[in-house]
Amino acid sequence: MVKKFFLIIVSVCVFYETALGCADVFNPGAHKNPNRERYSYAKFRSAVELFLGSRPHDFDAFLERVPTFAEFVRIREKLNKPPIQNVIFDLDGTLVAPYADIPPEVTDTTLASYKKGGIAVFIFTNSPNSLRLETLRQAGITIIESRMGKPSLEAFNEACTDYKLDPQETAMIGNFPITDMPLVRRNEAPLFSVNILVQSIPPERNKIDSMSRYLRARFFHFLNVTTARIVRIRNRSMLRDIPPEE
Repeated sequence: MVKKFFLIIVSVCVFYETALGCADVFNPGAHKNPNRERYSYAKFRSAVELFLGSRPHDFDAFLERVPTFAEFVRIREKLNKPPIQNVIFDLDGTLVAPYADIPPEVTDTTLASYKKGGIAVFIFTNSPNSLRLETLRQAGITIIESRMGKPSLEAFNEACTDYKLDPQETAMIGNFPITDMPLVRRNEAPLFSVNILVQSIPPERNKIDSMSRYLRARFFHFLNVTTARIVRIRNRSMLRDIPPEE
């Protein structure tokens, strides 16, 4: 019964996003909308395989929030992972509430802590034309430009080539299991050395300029929470807490 319920949910999502994707084909100006998220077959496939249990989502940790750099180092050491030189962050639901402006604490505190630690910081979002990204660029944060959306493996490989990233020296931090891990083939190891899933930040009505966009954000927040729960159930070995300072 539970599995059928989840399959119904993902079927609705696939239909919804497929309809929007088809609409984009017949609307040449759709891709120019700065708030329009990209749709891809890879996202549909990832969702279906997650709910069917045919795709492993081997996240190393599930945390309540994005860790600071000092916390990230402790997490990496706890996981016995090699040193990391690059960290790729998702944006909406990970660093900020969906569609919200970028608050100073994100650029001046969270991301700045990584840069001060000698880490190259990147943002990879499926809303690459969002006007909010200019705030991040002004703070010296690199926005990954890709022809395809997450979780396409081709998109991540293209990013690694374009920005000269070694996957074994790279970490990915995101909130959505369907998109925030590269879609590798079954039985293949994750592309990146460290993969961290964080609790999704819920949308806030007063930070979204239309009810339809808010309802869409609520829908995907529900999907984020649901899929994260599935991952937690299937992957009980994930680190659940930030290791304390010694």
